[in-house]
Amino acid sequence: NPGGVISVAVINCSKYFSPIKTFCASRTEKASRSLPLTVYADMDGRMYRDFFIEDNESNVFIADKNGIIRYIKRGRMTPSDIGAALKLVDTLVAQ
Repeated sequence: NPGGVISVAVINCSKYFSPIKTFCASRTEKASRSLPLTVYADMDGRMYRDFFIEDNESNVFIADKNGIIRYIKRGRMTPSDIGAALKLVDTLVAQ
């Protein structure tokens, strides 16, 4: 992970019933192996609930090396939002 930066995508598989939930998990695992980032399947909805993640929206969280969330943005990011997020990532990587 260059510069200590890790990207994770989260797929909400909890909203599906078996066997669709199992299919969702297996497709998520397959995608994770083929992409340059980790793709996590939220099977019970806990992550979506605990982090107030919204379905069908962009949800950006930036955490420091101690796991403390330093930035949250839900919905479309403006150029200003992107600039602020990138500046924070640069600051956190430099620490």
